[in-house]
Amino acid sequence: MTVAPSLITICVADSRNYASVMMFCRCLSSRYSVGARRRILRPGLSERRKVMKETMRLFYGLHTLRVSLSLVCIFGAALAQPENKFPKGTYSNGQFAITFQDDGTHTVKEGDNVVVKGTYKITGDQIVLSDKEGQYACEGEGKYKWKAEGNALRFEKVEDGCDGRANALTEQQWIKK
Repeated sequence: MTVAPSLITICVADSRNYASVMMFCRCLSSRYSVGARRRILRPGLSERRKVMKETMRLFYGLHTLRVSLSLVCIFGAALAQPENKFPKGTYSNGQFAITFQDDGTHTVKEGDNVVVKGTYKITGDQIVLSDKEGQYACEGEGKYKWKAEGNALRFEKVEDGCDGRANALTEQQWIKK
């Protein structure tokens, strides 16, 4: 019986004792596959490699899981906290003073006279104002983007059919009293 040269090369490459391997390969060539011969020739090395690969795979998997969970916790905490909470209180632009109360209502004064009473609703960086009554009260809602910088509050018109309200809110910044 002859053994193919490639099989002998595989068997010889897997062991240090070449003479005994040559004889052993001749016996195995007809009974076992190449993979089986490798496991028979050096069972310890193959098993150690498998254990090492599984250990490394488990280590990297746990490391990846730990890093992923850390990132989720960091970004989750950042998203859970409001980035920019609307600053309630009284603001003045020189001619008018507007007060935003905790209950979602606002009043606008010109001097000592209340000229507008209404409600407001905050969603992210936008505010929707609805005037209910007063000398300068407008029909419909006005939607604006707001931005607080220190003790100043600025408004940018998104949508409002009332030019008087839009001009009063957006022409200049409002300073907290």
